[in-house]
Amino acid sequence: LTSETMSKTLAWTNFALSAAGTLVLIPSLAIFLATNNKAIIPEMVGGELLTALGLATFLVSAGREFIRKRA
Repeated sequence: LTSETMSKTLAWTNFALSAAGTLVLIPSLAIFLATNNKAIIPEMVGGELLTALGLATFLVSAGREFIRKRA
């Protein structure tokens, strides 16, 4: 990505989704593995979805570079 073609909105969205997903997923996974409490699974799924949305945002951002017009 170059500074001229980079979308700051996509970059910050990617960061926010990935960070939030990690902050939800890692503690939930640790609790689940320590206690085997199946009630924590919805929180894990939420973290996984946030992380996957962050990945999708990154793919959109990187994909835009492949289809942009070159100077």
